[in-house]
Parts: sequence; C-alpha cells; structure tokens
Amino acid sequence: LLPVSEFTKNEITKKVREKKIKLIYNGVDTKKFKPAQEKENNLVITVGGVNQSNLKRKGIETFVRTASLLPDTHFVVIGKTKDNSIDYLKSIASPNIEFTGFVSDEDLIKWYQRAKVVCQLSYYEAFGLSPAEGMACNCIPVVTKERTGLPEFVGGIDFYAPYGDEKATAEAIKKALNAPDELGKKARERIKNNFSMKKREKELVKIIRG
Repeated sequence: LLPVSEFTKNEITKKVREKKIKLIYNGVDTKKFKPAQEKENNLVITVGGVNQSNLKRKGIETFVRTASLLPDTHFVVIGKTKDNSIDYLKSIASPNIEFTGFVSDEDLIKWYQRAKVVCQLSYYEAFGLSPAEGMACNCIPVVTKERTGLPEFVGGIDFYAPYGDEKATAEAIKKALNAPDELGKKARERIKNNFSMKKREKELVKIIRG
C-alpha cells in the first residue's frame, strides 16, 4: 500500500500491518505548474468538482459563504459542475464570487498563475493536490488541518482555518492576501524541493525494483 500522506498512512495502519505500507507523497510537475505573471492581489481560488458530496467534504460551501465577509475580494470556484448543487451555491453566493465550471488544464494553470491565494477547506483530505499545484505557481495556501494531510506539504507557508468556520477562514485569507510576495516564492520552492513529480517517480521506481 502506498499512501500519499502521513495522515493517510496513520488511517491505514488502524487496519493493516505497517510493514506492508510505504509512504510516497503525491508529486507536482513544477515545469508545467509555474509562475508566469504578476499576481492579482485580491484573487482567491479553490479547485474541485462541484457536487453535493464536495460542498461539505471539500469545503466549497464554506468558501462561498466566506466570500460575503470579504466583499472587495474576488473569489473563484474552479471545477466541473456534476449535479444541481451549483444552483444551491449560486443561491447563497455574494456578488464577488465566480463559478467557472469545467476548465482545461491550460486555463487552470492560468488561474493558479493569477491568484494570490489558493484555498482547500476540506473536512477530510488525503493530500490535497490542488493547493500543491497552486503553490508551484507561487500561490499562498489557506487550508484546514483537522483530518487532512494538507499541513504536511504546506509546511510553514500556511494560513490555517478551522473547518466550516467562515469568520476564521476570512481572517486567514485576509492575512494571506496581505502577506509579501516572497512567501509565494517560498511556497513554490517548498513544492519544487520536496514534492516534485521527479522525486515521486524515484521513490516508485525504487519500490518496483525492490
């Protein structure tokens, strides 16, 4: 078994003997996900499929509700709509939030490159690839840390928010937006040095070869 975070590994060890488990973190292609332009200092994004399950599990509803507390900030939900949950989100959305629906990989990278902050406000998350991709594009992450593997890769480049707490989330986002651009550059370096696709590949090959 190859869990993608220490959090997931700990979840598995409740059921499986540890000697059969090897932690290998997810990887990000930092040649593909890279900065390319000046950041829009009021742009905050979250990425994930929009469906009934993800409204709570991925914290998309919390993200949408938080937008009303920061009316001068541009919030964007990026992800394919899979059911009528988008109608509910739009019914509670403030004017400063945008829903893109499905976007291509190329357009997703452009959003990461534009955004100052990337959010992952999940109730439960094994790793959290979207904020890691955003960090590779110099985004500053705002994440939850209960029941998730998110703290393992954001490291010291983070602004934490308790799950489901819109006021605390708004405060964390505000601090991230006001953080110096150097923090975004440090975020990319952390992903590049510790969570690259190349590093993951080496670990996988090592296991395959025994």
